[in-house]
Amino acid sequence: DYGEDYTDAFNYAQKVIYNKSTKKLPDWKILLDIKDFWLGGIKDYTSGDKSHLDNFPKWKKDRVGSSSILLFYRWLLLKKLIDDSLAFPFIIAVAI
Repeated sequence: DYGEDYTDAFNYAQKVIYNKSTKKLPDWKILLDIKDFWLGGIKDYTSGDKSHLDNFPKWKKDRVGSSSILLFYRWLLLKKLIDDSLAFPFIIAVAI
């Protein structure tokens, strides 16, 4: 349960996705440069001083909305389907 701030959820997703990577990959927070409602629900990086971030976000207003919740749970569902070897049959069934 992530409550109202999905920063930890996105940190978890990045950790899982980059788990076996041997090269330095960009941090998901670069997506916060996209303005408006994109990634609404990421509160940890939407208020206050952002100068500590490697990639200083260009937006100034706080994020509103909850679009990050939908993105995270879609990714989590796909991860679970793949982990349980259900993704391929599920995708075929949906495609038909």
